[in-house]
Amino acid sequence: MEGISAAASVIGVIQLTGSIVTICSSYLREVKSAQDDIITLQRTVAGLEGTVQRLREFLQGPHGTGLITSSLLVDNITDCLSALGALEKRIDPGKRQGMMKRLGLRAFKWPLKRKEVDKSIQDLESYKSSFILALQIDQTYIS
Repeated sequence: MEGISAAASVIGVIQLTGSIVTICSSYLREVKSAQDDIITLQRTVAGLEGTVQRLREFLQGPHGTGLITSSLLVDNITDCLSALGALEKRIDPGKRQGMMKRLGLRAFKWPLKRKEVDKSIQDLESYKSSFILALQIDQTYIS
C-alpha cells in the first residue's frame, strides 16, 4: 500500500513542479529585477522534477514492489508535495494579477525575497538529495 501511496504522491509532485516552472516562466517575461532568483528557483524545481520522474518510473517499474528504500520515502514525498504546494500558492500571480487589473495597476512583482528563495531552494535540494540517495540504494540492491 505504501508503494501506491508513494506513486500517487510522486505524480502530485510532478504536476506541481511543472506548474511552478510555468509560473516562473511568466515572471521571467515580466519581472526584470529578480531574474537571477527566478531562474535559480526554476532550475532547482526542474531538477527536482527530473529526479521525481525517475523515482516514479522506478516505483512503477517491474521491481517497484521490492524497492525497500524508495517505498520508505512516502513521508519525504508528502513533505515535498506540501512545500511545493505552499511555494506555488505563494508565487501564483493568478489572483493577485486579477486584483491588480481591477485596481488599474500593471506592475508585476516577484513575491519572494532573496532569503525566501534561498530557503525554498535549500529545502527542494534536500528533498532531491534524499530521493537520489534512495534511488541509488535501491538500484544497488536490484543489481
